Parts: sequence; C-alpha cells; structure tokens
Amino acid sequence: MVRSSEYKSAEPLCVNSCDCQHLSGRDIGSFREKGRVDYHILFITEGSLFIKENGIEQEVTKGNIVIYRPFEVQNYYVKAGIKTTSYYVHFSGTECEKLLSGFKLSKRVIYIGEIPHAESLFKKMIEEYYLKRPYSVELCAGYLYTILALFARRNVWDSHYIADERIEKVLKRMTADFGMEVDISFYADMCSLSVSRFTHLFKRCTGKSPKNYILEMRIKRASELLENTDLPMQKVGEETGFTDQNYFSRIFKKYKGVSPFNYRKSFN
Repeated sequence: MVRSSEYKSAEPLCVNSCDCQHLSGRDIGSFREKGRVDYHILFITEGSLFIKENGIEQEVTKGNIVIYRPFEVQNYYVKAGIKTTSYYVHFSGTECEKLLSGFKLSKRVIYIGEIPHAESLFKKMIEEYYLKRPYSVELCAGYLYTILALFARRNVWDSHYIADERIEKVLKRMTADFGMEVDISFYADMCSLSVSRFTHLFKRCTGKSPKNYILEMRIKRASELLENTDLPMQKVGEETGFTDQNYFSRIFKKYKGVSPFNYRKSFN
C-alpha cells in the first residue's frame, strides 16, 4: 500500500488526499525537510497560519492560499490561542505544473479573499474522497480543477480588474438577456449608478465595455448556431439580437474575420 505522501499519479490530475482542519488551543504544525512527492495547497478560511522559509517567519491570514510543489521544504504551524480553519489538498499528475503555470498560481502565498463557492467545492471534494463512491476519483479531480480555476480568476481580478457583486448580478442578467434589446441604463439602474459610472465600473471588472461584452456574447452564440444548425441566416441574426441583417453581417465579420455565410460554409 503506497502512502498518499509517496503517491504520484500517471493521470493528468489526481487528488491524493484532502480534508479540513480546525485547530486551536496549542501550537501544532508540520515540518517536512524534503517536502513530499506531490503538490500541496492550503486554503485559510479562518484565523492564520505561520510559515517559515529561509529563516523568515510569515503570517498567512484568512483569505490566502499556500502552495508547495514537490520536494519543497514545508514548515508551517498554528499558534495556540488562534482559532484556525484551513482546507488542504495533496495532488499529483502529469499536468499539475502546466496547470498551475497556466493559472498563474506560481507564488508561495497568494491572497484570493473569500470565495464561498470554493469552500463549498472543497467540502464536496472531501466528501467524495472519503466515501469512495463510483467515479469519486474523477469527481475529485474535477472539483480540484474548478477550485484552481476559481483561485486563478480571483488572482487575475486582484492583478488587473476588481470583483464587484453588483457587476456579477449584471453579468448573470446579461447572459439571460443578450438576445434582446436592453438599454445600458437598465443595468446601470440595477447597480444604482449613473450610466457613465456603471460603464466605468463594468470595464474595471471585465476589461470590456458593456456594449462590447454583449456583442461578444451574441457573436459567440451566432457562431454556435452557424456551426451546428441549419437555421436561415436571417433567423440566426434574430435569435442573437440582430434585427438588421446587414449590421449582423458587418459585426460578425469584424469579430470573426469572415462573413456569416463563409463561416458556416467552412464547417460544411
């Protein structure tokens, strides 16, 4: 029987072990001079954790993740009197490094803030890991991939954009409304903002103007319809919010580089 600390999966991504720890009352920690053969992530959701590296101690507070790669020294602990909750996962696989690099999760400590959905996914992953139901290995890998993607998204937001609950609600509404003519003022009212202030905030959160964001959704949906259905060209335009066929063709070509007709022809 191979211990989880010595297991290296031949699959692209595999959860070796995971759990949630609630610690307080005494100093307790872990010191692995040679690290482990797998990857290790800690997600602090309450209190703080202290890590030591190159003789320097660093307090890692709520909302941070700590990432250890294979064979890296691991030295961390919780101090007595600090109620600390942390989720952890050990994982291995042939695509782990490529995955972390692609998600730009390269630092030892990364602040990602509070992500309730990530906590919920951790709980589901832990449940699957312990219950060992059919396809639990695949589900655990799926949950971990989603968790890493959520961490990456928040990390990108912190680096380039900002997260705002008001804009999150607007994005969900836009997804439902993209095929209809909805004035930007409607979404501004949802946020209790003027159109100009809403537009500024929207661009800070998404990197795009509201108009361009909606247009990109429409073109994406139009592309799918052209690829996978035999709907007449005019109907494709109408289904995606373009009542003027000439405007639809012009905008589609601007985004895709070819006309709707030639785009569909390329898939036949």
